[in-house]
Amino acid sequence: MSNNLGSFKFKIFGFLLNFFIMQSSDAQVGHCKIKGKISNQNFKDIVYLLKGNKPFLNLADMEIVDSSAIDKGIFSFHIPLSYTDYYSVRLKSFKKGFILICSPGEKIELQCDTSNFKYPEITGSKENTLRKNSIDVRDSLIVKMNSYVDSSTYALKCNDSSKSKKYDSLNIFWANEITKFNIRFIRNNPHCLTSLEMYNKYFRLFDEDSVKQYLKNLPIGLRKHPLVKEISYKKLILETELKTITKFYEIKYFDTLNQLHSFNPYSGKLVLIDFWASWCKPCIENFPLLKTIEEKYKDKNFAIIGISLDVSLKRWKNEINRSGLTWKNISDLKGEYGLGAKYLNVTTIPRYVLIGKDGFIINDDVRENEIEKMIIPNL
Repeated sequence: MSNNLGSFKFKIFGFLLNFFIMQSSDAQVGHCKIKGKISNQNFKDIVYLLKGNKPFLNLADMEIVDSSAIDKGIFSFHIPLSYTDYYSVRLKSFKKGFILICSPGEKIELQCDTSNFKYPEITGSKENTLRKNSIDVRDSLIVKMNSYVDSSTYALKCNDSSKSKKYDSLNIFWANEITKFNIRFIRNNPHCLTSLEMYNKYFRLFDEDSVKQYLKNLPIGLRKHPLVKEISYKKLILETELKTITKFYEIKYFDTLNQLHSFNPYSGKLVLIDFWASWCKPCIENFPLLKTIEEKYKDKNFAIIGISLDVSLKRWKNEINRSGLTWKNISDLKGEYGLGAKYLNVTTIPRYVLIGKDGFIINDDVRENEIEKMIIPNL
């Protein structure tokens, strides 16, 4: 009898233990419920919920989280979340969409019609309210700033240089006002995604201790966001890593399969590095030139390596396939803040760098019309 009772108690204990483990696990992942209403009568379409804050990219380049058919103007999503993040809502048959911030535990309601689909009425979300408030003020400042750009251009056409300088000064004044507004917004609303995104833009204005304190004080729903790791890397780690680099080939990159790239096979070869990105139109327009050069010199100890400044693996891989690139492509998916880009001070792309057979840089900024002229004497 006592053995049976002990067994029963053990089972109860096990059940309770599993229950609390499950509760603890569930507490780490919440759900966001989204209910939308499009008021156009008899409107039918498919609505996509996409990861990220760029609603109008090629759908093939985006991560589709969910989709919903519109039934009598109603659509809905129910997604698991472990942290607050940007999403995009996009219609399938119309190039209309908008950015939506989703947080664990929220119940968001959207209301719009197809004419104002870009600016829906959003309720049930403090994050989206804060974002809208910041955009409303900032957009009014941007309008003022841009008006002086137009005025300056017009004054130059009229050969009035003094007025042009005056308008340029006013343009700079309103640009500074935008920065001041953004910094005030961060200080007044430190615990929201909009502020975190702004902080990522203005991190240079804060000292290291302030950055550490800001990141430490973020609520748990934001502490897991990738921007936290990005800010920490750029402010607290990047400069230290750069000081350890003595040669470009020491920098770590990964290929499209996330395998660590080795520069060893390129020892004894003349190498052209092509810094590019999937969003860079001039980069893509120059690919035919690079294909011609690769074909012409590939049997003469020459190779091309593409280094992408993308931050999205999917967009990077898709563009490689679309453009039919045959040479090795690598990246650290850190954009302009990647070690290679910072080491060579890459601020604009395309950027071509020629590396000699000894592994040292011959020229770190070759113009596209001079690539062959640089290659021939160094083969």
